[in-house]
Amino acid sequence: MTTFQKYSFFIWILSLVVFFLILSLVALSQREINDYEGAGLATVFVIGIFSFFSMFIGKSFFQIPLVLISSLNRKISKKLIIISSIIVTIFLFFYWFQVRPAQIKTSCQKESDDYITREFDREDTDKDGLISQESIDWLNSHAKRKYERCLHRNGL
Repeated sequence: MTTFQKYSFFIWILSLVVFFLILSLVALSQREINDYEGAGLATVFVIGIFSFFSMFIGKSFFQIPLVLISSLNRKISKKLIIISSIIVTIFLFFYWFQVRPAQIKTSCQKESDDYITREFDREDTDKDGLISQESIDWLNSHAKRKYERCLHRNGL
């Protein structure tokens, strides 16, 4: 085992330790992974994958994508690479412009509905159980503002 492969091995072990440390901290706090933790996990995962492959390929960390692409070019025809690139691009555009906004709007609507049920006060009803128009207008305006803030916060 060369010195370079030993360094790659240690980087791989270190990335595994950091990856599982982040996951265990999130699991212990019993909450979802936030954006920063997700970006950290993705970065550590990519570094771990590159260092793992560099142990066997014997190339430096930054040469691995070039080695993999050049080996694929020899084995796979260029038409297949172009077609798969187009399919992946179409899928990414579909996700980014159709699926992601629908998921964001659904979660923001749920957040707005939860706000209305939380803020609705039974004292706003009259003796017949009807809600006053002022209360309805107030709740609707605040819920709409909450919905719009949620959309803005999530990038829509």
